[in-house]
Amino acid sequence: MNDTLFLVITAVLAPTLLATGLALPFWGRRRIIAGNVAGSVFILLAITVLIWYQYGITLESQSQCVSDCYTDVQSLYMPFLLLVVMGWVDVFILLILSGLVEDRLKRKRRMNKEWL
Repeated sequence: MNDTLFLVITAVLAPTLLATGLALPFWGRRRIIAGNVAGSVFILLAITVLIWYQYGITLESQSQCVSDCYTDVQSLYMPFLLLVVMGWVDVFILLILSGLVEDRLKRKRRMNKEWL
């Protein structure tokens, strides 16, 4: 259980924070779409690595399940489904953050025009 919790936290926080750090320079130069693409590609790569990691764990435990005559195969696929959902959550959080940055840049630009 502790391993799964660590994996979920890693799958949500780490890719989102690193993708935001990757996209922030693009967002700062008003290239919102380029930042979103860069961050989303990073999230895709990070989730793919985590899925392959989980696949290795599943292969190890699958032989033990077969030897114990465990027939519930659907529970073996649940971690993969969870990682895919976490990837979508990461991208959604990234898009919300980009919207907040874009809104702040627009307000800052509007404020600078009023001061001139």
